[in-house]
Amino acid sequence: MLGMVQESRSQRGTQWSGVALLAALLSVGVVAFGTASEAEIAQGPRVNGLNLQDDPKELSVFRSPQGARAVEQEAPLIEDFTPSALDVLRDFYGDEWATARAELFPDGVSEDQLPSLIPWGDAEPIHRSSMRASGEYSRDVFFRTLMAWPGREYSDQVVIPDAGYSQLTAVSLSRSTGEMKIAALDEVNIERIDSDMAMANEELDRVIHEYMSALDEALSREFDSSGLSRAPLKQPSPSELQGEVYSKTTSAGGWKSRISITSDRYPYVADLKAKVKGLRAQRKSNLATLVETLTQI
Repeated sequence: MLGMVQESRSQRGTQWSGVALLAALLSVGVVAFGTASEAEIAQGPRVNGLNLQDDPKELSVFRSPQGARAVEQEAPLIEDFTPSALDVLRDFYGDEWATARAELFPDGVSEDQLPSLIPWGDAEPIHRSSMRASGEYSRDVFFRTLMAWPGREYSDQVVIPDAGYSQLTAVSLSRSTGEMKIAALDEVNIERIDSDMAMANEELDRVIHEYMSALDEALSREFDSSGLSRAPLKQPSPSELQGEVYSKTTSAGGWKSRISITSDRYPYVADLKAKVKGLRAQRKSNLATLVETLTQI
């Protein structure tokens, strides 16, 4: 049932921002009637020689037969409105909240026992950042997975180090490439392999960067066009998608989200991924031949 909730309800999250804006406007507490001269506008609103920007009190300005005058009043205290987890849930599910509540909390719900849940407007930037293929905390791991060659990183500025990957050794190269015979080779032969495979690795490195960049662009478009599936406290129901090129799930702020990139919507991303796969296959074949030669010497 919950999978039928339309994603268009993401607009509801903006309601809390509207409430906060209203509270901010009310806290200023300046209600003006009538007009101001150009000099007054240039200097800012003033009363009895005082600039209103420096006056913490509310000033109600109105017209009188004698001209404009002001009456000072104490500004009312307005606390910032922070929605509770229950408020966020009700806002998201709307008319279907009763059904959602029964499924999410079959034994009943007590507001003080609800897990932490922030409005989607606050959680959205976290989800957007974590979805990126070349995000600060995902790029290194993602690149290493595709490159599969010790010593080659996404950039010179490594955010997430991996001691077992950073140095090219017989063991690390054997594990990365899946060629078990490499583990028996000495350092001289490992350096020879790295040199002989340099051109293939340079081309693969370039295409992987191209793929990651294109993937980031596609993810951003999907995010901005409501292509993201999300739900509070539970994983959104997966969609049956054909030709899925990439997918990722994220959990943050009490929200769970999922995004998918498909070949029909992003054929250029699918082509780059296929090219990465082809270059790796060719490298694997050439590597196997080279290792076979070296182990027989």
